[in-house]
Amino acid sequence: MARVRGAQFWCYREWHRAFTPERLWSLWEVFMKAFSASLLTHTFRQLTIVEQRASLVNTPGDYPSQQDKEDVSLTLAAAKTIAYFVKLDETKDAIVRIESDLRSTAEPVTVERLRYALVHLLELMQSELEKRKVFAVDSDKAKYYQDDIWGVSPPFLASQRNALFSALKQPEYLFSERSANAFPNAYMDIVEAGRCLALNRNNAAIYHLMQVAEIGLRALAWDRRVTVKRGKHRSTVPLDYAQWGEMIGELEKKKELINQWKRAKPLREAAYRYYSRAIFEIDSFNDIFRKHISHSRGELYQPDTAIACWGYVYRFMDTLAERMSEEERTPTVWGPGQNAA
Repeated sequence: MARVRGAQFWCYREWHRAFTPERLWSLWEVFMKAFSASLLTHTFRQLTIVEQRASLVNTPGDYPSQQDKEDVSLTLAAAKTIAYFVKLDETKDAIVRIESDLRSTAEPVTVERLRYALVHLLELMQSELEKRKVFAVDSDKAKYYQDDIWGVSPPFLASQRNALFSALKQPEYLFSERSANAFPNAYMDIVEAGRCLALNRNNAAIYHLMQVAEIGLRALAWDRRVTVKRGKHRSTVPLDYAQWGEMIGELEKKKELINQWKRAKPLREAAYRYYSRAIFEIDSFNDIFRKHISHSRGELYQPDTAIACWGYVYRFMDTLAERMSEEERTPTVWGPGQNAA
């Protein structure tokens, strides 16, 4: 079999090196991001090429050269990547057997046996892949999808789970870094919203975005010391159980109290603008999205609406993170230090 040449050979060589024990971190770093449709097509093409080259050998009892074995191993490395990601268990077992045959010195593999093994591997991969559903994410929406390997935690928390994660290149923040740090409990719904958005599940994406916005709303109510009372006896309702309309109404009252602060006019104006903007946005979410999503009113949102909603909630959470978080709130009456964001 002739050597695989060019850039493609270099790629397979690098993939193969990543499987060696001393490059364990590289294995994850490369493969967790590298699997794509192009890898699948390249692998099938290369498996076909090496199988066809083996079939051209005139003497079936001949043994493949060391270079031939290396070329096959490089291709198997790519096939193993696919088998790992798509969970092709039988294919993984077949690859392990071929790799074992290639390394064996007690019973060296012949060219004929290698060809039959590659034919079987191709058929096995095709059979297992036919039982899978593979989704192609639009290129302009791929940025919203965070791989399952990272779970649903912000990047700075995901990396703390074990040494393997801390050694990898961290994924990009789906929302701003400061909002992820300020509101880590919102990140689960941010991740789920991104996945739904990438897969065109627009209503589901908006639902999760409203969950994110609700965490921001409760933080905003907590920051402004909002108290919600309900019922005949005006019992206090914990913010975790208060409704959007109740919290927004009380926030409007708190906002108007800013005009009574005994502070310099520029400080009062800065505070009034900050809370006005946040309250306006959350009130808009309530009227435009949350009521329809929460009460099953039958509206099917289009992709551009879901993407726009993502942007609105992104900016809302980022705005809140300028001055507050889940753990820290501003003073009831701002002091001079709060004037600059």
